[in-house]
Amino acid sequence: MNSRIIFSTLLTLTLGACGAGQTTFDEDTHAPELDPIGDHTVVVNRKLEFKITASDDRNHSIIYTSNGIAGENNPFEQVNPAVFDAINATFSWQTGNQDEGSYMLEFNALDGQDSSIKDSEIIVIEVISKLKNGETLVNNICVHCHGLDLKGSALFGSPNIRGKSLAEISYALNTVTLMMQYVNLSNHDRADVAEYLGTLTP
Repeated sequence: MNSRIIFSTLLTLTLGACGAGQTTFDEDTHAPELDPIGDHTVVVNRKLEFKITASDDRNHSIIYTSNGIAGENNPFEQVNPAVFDAINATFSWQTGNQDEGSYMLEFNALDGQDSSIKDSEIIVIEVISKLKNGETLVNNICVHCHGLDLKGSALFGSPNIRGKSLAEISYALNTVTLMMQYVNLSNHDRADVAEYLGTLTP
């Protein structure tokens, strides 16, 4: 969800002698422009970190802030709280097992000369289990060659991978031509894939 707040004019109301009203507009004021941030997903017990950026066409300084949303889970109020470094405009959160769930928060870029002028974006952070991450990776990577049931495909000559171990997955990533494009898959993600495949009966 992207909420952009642009304060475009300063409105001045001048009353005439007979009580008639006249509206005049002073010079436009433009909010800083916050670069798109987008939603993020992180696996429990892993760290999420990203930097936000913005620009100001009048070269004013920019103040960065972040806050939770009323009525929603707030990452800044957890046992392992998230941290927003306003100086470096960096969000970081070392999540824990208890943090699994959905969180909403707002990032703001404020005009350094008038903090009422700002641009904002509300994002969602999903903290998911290792098993869910493994399932997502399998659905994004494996089903195309191994079939929706992961029992293999005669068309691609691919085997049944249900129940495969971490060692077998790592070996395939390093030796099977079609799999080598995913060789940079992190050790964490490989383990999550193996954990999910281990729940499936071969």
